[in-house]
Amino acid sequence: MMAKRIKPDVIVYLPDNKHLIDSEIYAGCIQQYLSAEDTLREQFASQHVQSVRNHIKQLSDKSYHTANGFSTPDFVILFYACRICFPVLPCSSIKICAAMAGRKNCSCKPTTLLATLLLVASIWKL
Repeated sequence: MMAKRIKPDVIVYLPDNKHLIDSEIYAGCIQQYLSAEDTLREQFASQHVQSVRNHIKQLSDKSYHTANGFSTPDFVILFYACRICFPVLPCSSIKICAAMAGRKNCSCKPTTLLATLLLVASIWKL
């Protein structure tokens, strides 16, 4: 039986042979949300929330921190390349944040990615 190959979206290489795993969230529902009539926006927002929940679970199930060749913390950075993804998340976004924390994921957007990477790198040196 062949071992399942683990292939993250992005590997951030840090000093001392350490790594951070980054995964980009799909924003197809957001594009539909932005171009939809007002009556359909709630539907696309709900689809986006479900898409994010599914992605969180999939990332957690991959257990990158146990894969050979990686020296990484036991969490994955979930990157929202499209900055509109954050504000579109409805009030259930608090639940999504809790789900992320419970499944060892953290989220970043373009304006916070560099700060998050620098923070993790500096804390890891301690």
